[in-house]
Amino acid sequence: MNTVKNPFEVIYGKGPDAEVAAIKSKLVILLTDRLRRSGLTQKEWSSKLGCSESEISRVKNGQISGVSIEKILKHLFSLGFSLNAILEVCDSTPVSMRINIK
Repeated sequence: MNTVKNPFEVIYGKGPDAEVAAIKSKLVILLTDRLRRSGLTQKEWSSKLGCSESEISRVKNGQISGVSIEKILKHLFSLGFSLNAILEVCDSTPVSMRINIK
């Protein structure tokens, strides 16, 4: 049985699409964790982040195909996160990324 480092390789195969999907997934996990722990309603979050309630609902439910990485980053930055990214040129090594809260 073959094992993969990045589970998105099963869907996209090895390559940039799998890496981008993995990064997007990590960002969404941070965002949904913050949304769930806050105790705010979807209406309050949509007002705070400047998006629709339906977008908040989709993100909270993992339906992120129509939400861009840029939009997710914008939401995270609005919540006080900052981003430090390290891109490495290596064979089969995913992009390193660290998300910090200001």
